[in-house]
Amino acid sequence: MKLRRRIYTLVLIALLFAALYTGLRVLYILLFTAIFLLLFVLGLNLYTIYTFRYTQLLETDRAEKGTRVTLRVNIVNETFLPLSMMEIRFALPCPGRTLDHPICVAPYSREDFELTLDLPYRGVYEVGMKEIRITDVFGLTSIRYELSKLPYYKMLRLTVLPAVPESAGAGEILDEKLFALEAGSPLASENVSSARQYQPGDPLKRVNWKVSARYGEFFVKEYDAPARESIALLIDNTYEAPPAPKKRLFRRSKKGNPGAEAERLAAKANAVCECAASLAQLSLARGRLAELYLTNAEDKEPLRASDEMKMEELLLRLAEADFTAPGSFTARLEEVALETHADALIVLSANADDAMAEELAKYTESFDSCALIAIDSAPQKVGSIGVLSLPLGAAAADLLSGEVNAR
Repeated sequence: MKLRRRIYTLVLIALLFAALYTGLRVLYILLFTAIFLLLFVLGLNLYTIYTFRYTQLLETDRAEKGTRVTLRVNIVNETFLPLSMMEIRFALPCPGRTLDHPICVAPYSREDFELTLDLPYRGVYEVGMKEIRITDVFGLTSIRYELSKLPYYKMLRLTVLPAVPESAGAGEILDEKLFALEAGSPLASENVSSARQYQPGDPLKRVNWKVSARYGEFFVKEYDAPARESIALLIDNTYEAPPAPKKRLFRRSKKGNPGAEAERLAAKANAVCECAASLAQLSLARGRLAELYLTNAEDKEPLRASDEMKMEELLLRLAEADFTAPGSFTARLEEVALETHADALIVLSANADDAMAEELAKYTESFDSCALIAIDSAPQKVGSIGVLSLPLGAAAADLLSGEVNAR
C-alpha cells in the first residue's frame, strides 16, 4: 500500500512538471483528475468516520477464567454512499493483545458479526472496538482514528473471575504438610452453657442426666455457638518494576516487549489469585472461615468468607485486585498479624524470596501455623513455616493435589 502511494505521488509530480513544461491541456486534465480523485477518497474517509453507526454488546460482563465470551458487533450504514474500507482493532481480555477485523459496508446495509473472546487470565478488562483504520479502495489514503478520543464512547467492561478447580474440596496435602489444623468439627468444640426442660423431638444423647436426677424430670443440654477455625490469606500484590537496561556507548539498547512483560505479570497474578480462591474454597469445605487481605488495596478491611455467597464476593475482589502498583509487604504483614484473630496465616506471592520467608517466620508464635506459597520462585524454609513452590505454568489444582514442592 505504501508503494502505491509513492507511485501515485511520483505520477502527480511528473504530471505537474510535464504540464508546466509542455503546456498541453490533456496533461492538465490528467493532473486535476488525479488530484480530484485523491481529494474524493480522502473526503469519503472523513465521511465514513462521522456517519457510520455501530453497536457492540458482550454476552455477559462477568465470567470465569478459562471460559469464552461472545462479543456481538453491528456496523450500520444509513446513507446512500458506500463506506470506505475499515479495519477495526478490538481490545481483547488479555494484556497487550488486540485483534484486527476488516469490514466494508454498502449503502443502506449493515454488517453483523461475532467475536469469541478467550479468557486466559483473571482481571478486569476494557474490551471492544479500540481503533479504526479507514482506507479507500485504491489504497491511496489511510486514516487511523482512536475511538477513545470520542467523549461519548466507552469501552465494555469485562470482569474475569479466578477459576476454582473442582478438587478444591480435597486438599489433604495442605492439612498434612502445612497446617496443624484439623477439619472443623462443630460438635467437638461445643461447650455446655445451660440446661432446659425436655421437649418432644430432642435427641436422647443431649439429655443432662445429672440435672434431670436433681429435679426429677428430663432436662437437655444447651450449647454455646462453636467458634469456627479461620485462616487468613494475605495476597502480596505489590509490583517491582524490572531495572532499566544500561545504556552502552555506540550500541543500541535492546528494547523489551511490553506486551510480553504485561502478559507474564498477568499470568503471575492469575496464579496467585487462583491459589487464594482454591484455599478459601478448601477452608469452607473444612468448616473454616477464610479472611482475605491484600497488600495494596484502597479498602484495607478484610473480606471474610463464611458461605458460598461471601465466596462470590471474595472471587470478585480477587478479580479486581491490582498487581501493578508498588507497596510495602512488610508493613502490611505487621498490620495483618495485629488485626486478625485467625488460627493460621498463609501468604501468597509471586515475588517471594528468602527475605519474605524470614519476615513471615517472625510471626509463627502468633498463629498455630504459618505458610508461604511462592509462585515462580523457591525461597528457603525458615523455622517452622511451611513453604510451597508452584511453577508459573502449573494450575491451582496442583497445589491441592500435592503435585508441588512442599518443604
